[in-house]
Amino acid sequence: MTNTIDLEKLAAMRDAHARLHAQYRDVAERSRIAQADAAQLRNMQPGGDATQKAMAMRYLSLPLAELQLVPADHLQAVRIDPRFVQRLAAAHARADALKAEAAALAPALRRSGLLIAKVNEYALTREFAQ
Repeated sequence: MTNTIDLEKLAAMRDAHARLHAQYRDVAERSRIAQADAAQLRNMQPGGDATQKAMAMRYLSLPLAELQLVPADHLQAVRIDPRFVQRLAAAHARADALKAEAAALAPALRRSGLLIAKVNEYALTREFAQ
């Protein structure tokens, strides 16, 4: 039995951790952008006269599930395109899916980071012992 460290295996573990970290950063960034896009859609300024704008703002302040239940003719009466509600729902679904994906990757990334830290610590102690 040898006391040397398998440097190829160590490098492969570090590379795997780096890929996982990059994947997490990418998903987290896409999630942040999707959430900002959904918020920007939610904050759109409706057209029309003051009464229409006030009613449109009331509709837009509803939770998404309730906004989806507003009849199309009511939305059109205050100059909100019913397709807008579909776009808003799709944006929220996309943001939620990316947020869930990032949350699912986080524990694996934490475990991987701890493992790499322990392996690095072990490698250093073995290196100095020789």
